[in-house]
Amino acid sequence: NRITLGFDYYRYGGKADNHFVDGPTAGTDVPQVDEREDEFAGYLEMRQEIGSLLTLNAGLRVDHHSKAGTELVPQAGAAFHLPANAEVKLSVGKGFRYPIIREMYMYPPQNKDLKAESLWNYELSFSQRLFNNKLYYGINVFKMDAENIILTLPNPNGAGMLNQNSGELKNTGVEVEASYLISKSFAANCIYSYLKMETPIVGAPEHKAYLGGSYTNNCWHASTGLQYVNSLYSAVGPDKKEDFLLWNARLSYQLSDMLQFWVNGDNLLNTKYQINAGYPMPGIAFMGGINLSF
Repeated sequence: NRITLGFDYYRYGGKADNHFVDGPTAGTDVPQVDEREDEFAGYLEMRQEIGSLLTLNAGLRVDHHSKAGTELVPQAGAAFHLPANAEVKLSVGKGFRYPIIREMYMYPPQNKDLKAESLWNYELSFSQRLFNNKLYYGINVFKMDAENIILTLPNPNGAGMLNQNSGELKNTGVEVEASYLISKSFAANCIYSYLKMETPIVGAPEHKAYLGGSYTNNCWHASTGLQYVNSLYSAVGPDKKEDFLLWNARLSYQLSDMLQFWVNGDNLLNTKYQINAGYPMPGIAFMGGINLSF
């Protein structure tokens, strides 16, 4: 048995102004927001093993937000360890998200009366390892039952758009994944997910697939992957769907236990796409760096 107790405290916020640099109001500041919020939380988690075949998990988090009030966040799950390196997992849990300061106070369509989003998630999964753990595959079926999801919709009390709690949301989906260790140096993996949305969610695709591989040899490590996204809602509306293909790559060299050099290449196909309508994502981008470990 393992019991975990914990406590979190967050304080965030700040002050923002619009500063005009030309025109009749040049040199003046217009206040946008001056808000600070506090969040306190305590949690208790328990993990209980019953023999070698069953593991039970349960937990409860009590979260208090200075603006939105108190939320109880329970979760529970069970894992059945079956012969032939197979495993079945069941889980149910609640999630929530407080509206952020920008959604409540900054820029149209801000709305200071927003409530916290909340969601119940139910999952059933099966996974197995074969061929001396070289092959791994799994399938996960899930259902989400949410309320008060924050969406930007036409203002019911006037012109323009307004951030609003949209009401109920019921979505279901499935995810399949597999990986295979081809040799000591080469590995490949793939993932596919399907999400059936009764209510569209901004940033959520209906289909998403990934195919990738990696190579490791002494101090060198290289990885690359293709990701295809289909019917992603960049905004609520039938004409706001995005389809795109991305190719990313990474190369690193471990000079010593303390020092690593790396370089990333993102969107190497220079795909033009948007996750949020009106905000185009970057084209080809390279980034490099050094990691120091002590």
